[in-house]
Amino acid sequence: MSADINLSVLPLVRLKGSNKGYGSISELGKAAARANPMLLFANRFAEVSDKLFMSPAHCLVYLSRRVADTEAAAKRSGWIGGRIYNSLTGADVNYVGLSGAVLGGTLRYIGEDVPEALDYGCDYLLRRDRARDYLDEFTARARERGMIK
Repeated sequence: MSADINLSVLPLVRLKGSNKGYGSISELGKAAARANPMLLFANRFAEVSDKLFMSPAHCLVYLSRRVADTEAAAKRSGWIGGRIYNSLTGADVNYVGLSGAVLGGTLRYIGEDVPEALDYGCDYLLRRDRARDYLDEFTARARERGMIK
């Protein structure tokens, strides 16, 4: 699980949905959060709002945050303490987790075709190198169009 893995051998996009196992700390934390009604309500509200249409500005912020989190996890994975931290938090060093709404909004903004099969209500895992490329392209176009300075 080091940061220097050859990403080109991994699939470009995966549908998110497999858990890391019931024995992991992150799964136990998620189970405890589901037991609390207030946290359950807040979590469901966040999930629903994330799945709706997102403006280009929201897509850029969301994409940049997720790419930075994944790149930080990849850097941490170079030593044993970082790998333990990534394991406890459920961080994936090879894929960036994005909702279909963010992925679709990003592809539309940078001028790429949005696949017809893309479901805005699903979560996808985008390979880290491609997510970085999309972020760089998104940022460059946003500067050209005056969205960011």
